[in-house]
Amino acid sequence: MNTSITRRRFAAGLAAPLLLAADPRAFDQAKGELPYCSALSSERSVEDWTMEGTGRVVFNDGWMEMWSLGEQMHHVYWCPETFPAGFAAEWELQNLHPEAGLCIVFFCATGLDGQDALHPALPPRDGTFSQYNNGALKNYHISYYANTPSVPARPAARLRKNPGHQIVAEGPPGIPADSTAVHRVRFLTRISIWAVWPRSA
Repeated sequence: MNTSITRRRFAAGLAAPLLLAADPRAFDQAKGELPYCSALSSERSVEDWTMEGTGRVVFNDGWMEMWSLGEQMHHVYWCPETFPAGFAAEWELQNLHPEAGLCIVFFCATGLDGQDALHPALPPRDGTFSQYNNGALKNYHISYYANTPSVPARPAARLRKNPGHQIVAEGPPGIPADSTAVHRVRFLTRISIWAVWPRSA
């Protein structure tokens, strides 16, 4: 991610075993127990998170702002919690510089032999994208915002399986390329529904 964004309140919980209709607002029906929540509002709220790459984080008016120096490099900010295979997560996001950038969520990440994604025995990572999609990690990722110089206003969001960068599913963009609105991001694992929409929805 090399664009400046703000984020507020990351929450992840166990997903109830519920078959959902196509309406992504049914997300609320699937939420179960809440084992982890961060307000993303102060240094203390992310003191256990791990930054890889040149990402910088500051806090303003209850929001976390994250960017990379000079927009020159990707970065990954890891949540400290390990979740089960079936979980629901949500957060709010606002893109402060929509002219260029990429927002991805990595999930279900382990080393190739099942180690914790942050295990010290794994090769060091510095935010370079190939280290996450074709390196020593197994994971999935969704690129829900993509507006880069090489592919401006990409018309699709993609779910990929790594290593290998294999496209598992494709859908409409999660966030329009020119949007500076606050969006609520929600997704469920093991249940094929995820959605991004303006916060007012």
